[in-house]
Amino acid sequence: MTKSPILAVANPNDLSRRGFLQLGSFVIVTAAVSSCASPSSNSTPPKGGGSATLTVAVNRPITTLDNKLVPFDFQVTLQRAVHQALTWVGPDLEIVNVLADSIERTGSNEWTVKLNTDAKYSDGSPVTVADISKSIEMYKAVGGLTRFFGEWPTVQEVDEQTFVLQTPIPSSTMDSLMSYIMIAPADENKPEETDVPLGTGPYTITERNPQAGEFTLSRNESFWGPEAPQVETVKVRYIAEDSVRLAALKRGEIDVMDAVPPDAIAELESTDGIEVYRSPGTRLTHLFYNFRKPKSSPLSRASVREALTYAVDGQSLIKELFLDSVSELQGVVPQTLVGWYETGKYTYDPDKARSMLAAEGASDLEMTIIWEAGEFLSDAAVMEAIGDMLGQVGVKVSLKQFSSGDEILEWRQGKAGDWDVFANGFGNLTGQAIHSLQFLYASTPEMEKTRDSYQGFVFPEIAEVIVKASAEEDEAQRSEYLRTAQEQVWAQWPALWGFVQNNSLAYRSRVSGIELSPVNSYDLINVRVDS
Repeated sequence: MTKSPILAVANPNDLSRRGFLQLGSFVIVTAAVSSCASPSSNSTPPKGGGSATLTVAVNRPITTLDNKLVPFDFQVTLQRAVHQALTWVGPDLEIVNVLADSIERTGSNEWTVKLNTDAKYSDGSPVTVADISKSIEMYKAVGGLTRFFGEWPTVQEVDEQTFVLQTPIPSSTMDSLMSYIMIAPADENKPEETDVPLGTGPYTITERNPQAGEFTLSRNESFWGPEAPQVETVKVRYIAEDSVRLAALKRGEIDVMDAVPPDAIAELESTDGIEVYRSPGTRLTHLFYNFRKPKSSPLSRASVREALTYAVDGQSLIKELFLDSVSELQGVVPQTLVGWYETGKYTYDPDKARSMLAAEGASDLEMTIIWEAGEFLSDAAVMEAIGDMLGQVGVKVSLKQFSSGDEILEWRQGKAGDWDVFANGFGNLTGQAIHSLQFLYASTPEMEKTRDSYQGFVFPEIAEVIVKASAEEDEAQRSEYLRTAQEQVWAQWPALWGFVQNNSLAYRSRVSGIELSPVNSYDLINVRVDS
């Protein structure tokens, strides 16, 4: 069976942004994707599509396709099929215009955008500047993306097709940030949950059962792009158990399943009628220290945090429990991101861990590690193994797992109980290192007052460099700021260990056209299903 190899990723700063993932013999062809995602202003009406149905199984319940509430993970593939953004991030992390015919920085604090004159909603009405403005307001009201934007842009209309995004502080990545904002009609948009059926995408929502995590999408027969989607209907099913999803795929009851268990990949690759697609990911998972510890705590010292990292045998975890489905973190953000720099590596050296802990007077440490069930593959087994490894250097570990949707938020904010390490995942949908840096390492003292900082990691001098990187227009200077910020973060030893999850997808051979990008999303308009 065809196997897409995991790429050997070079330093992305040595490559052009468009060529970032075009390495070795694995070349992602993006022309077809770009033409479908970003129809030109002189595009012709869509040609007729096929009549097949695509059934997709997911391992987490999808309760809404409202992107402003859940802008992460596999939902984005479905959300982009209904509601489009001004831009989106392509398979090689390039910025592709969608509803925007053009978007360019025309000043330190402004970006000028021209709407694609062909862009229409499924009822034939045009996309307006008012729709853009209202959509930004609604995302701001919800607040989930505030750390990425810093200060939200405002919309100043120039004419019916042109507007200026004005930012209170300079932003060098507004074109990629706008890929987060899905556009809906202004008069139907509101801050609370809403699955507005009217969108500009190639599909519309025709059935929804949020309680069961099931949705049905039907082809938008009035889609404004140059090509119509070839699949008439997309059905989404929530199947929690990996074994049940695998069996359904083998029997042909479903066509696609995401998050393939590592121990099933080899079997699926040798199964007739099934293909496996893998790509390097941009999702970071790290075991982050609690930076709210008092000065009397040994964990308040970077030297103790560093010492503990030597107790973790990351390579054994990757080979024996993750089955090579992840890559060890080489710095403080995923090495797949544009703007990443290798600032250090995790090293297994238990003797060094014991020696350093003894020198710090911390040989009898007691630690509590918390995480949410299902946060990453084999989570319970991995956490138990790490607990055992820490035990080998004299650390007494207590493990506390929370059910999905449980009170872990209260815990991570330090309101419900004390903890020392929090295993947490963070996805990046723009492919830009600056956005992970902003979210994880640029918290302010004001954020910490409300416990909204990232686990208490508040270092104003680091945040200042990250802000400068976000604002800087000169590429060379911005790169230097990025490098400096990542070096400063690494010097604090913020995490016990970390890894980057590789993306995986399995599908029936009758399905074609899937290009799984590093941000774990693909464009449904390119998918074909043979009868």
